[in-house]
Amino acid sequence: MLVAGHTRDAGLVELLTPAAEIAAVLVVLDPPRVLEIAPLRHMGRISYGVYLWSFPMVSLFSPLRVSISLPLILVSTVAIAALSYAVLERRFLSSTFFAARPSSALWRPR
Repeated sequence: MLVAGHTRDAGLVELLTPAAEIAAVLVVLDPPRVLEIAPLRHMGRISYGVYLWSFPMVSLFSPLRVSISLPLILVSTVAIAALSYAVLERRFLSSTFFAARPSSALWRPR
């Protein structure tokens, strides 16, 4: 399969499948406790940044070999997402300007 002019490495599927299976088992066994794990909570906080920054990182590092580019993509995406959360997102999330205003609500529960 060609992705952005490069062939996809079949080893990636073999690498990620066990991780996905382990994650699925952990979530099925005890979701609340699994979601309290600090790294997962941190990934939840920066997940929007990971979503936004993943495409630029894939575009930047895709010309490299898959064995080199995949770790660079993962590390750089998480690092930049954490930085953008700390510098930008947290300020907007704690801003009173973006806080919900009851007076401007179109619908109010009874």
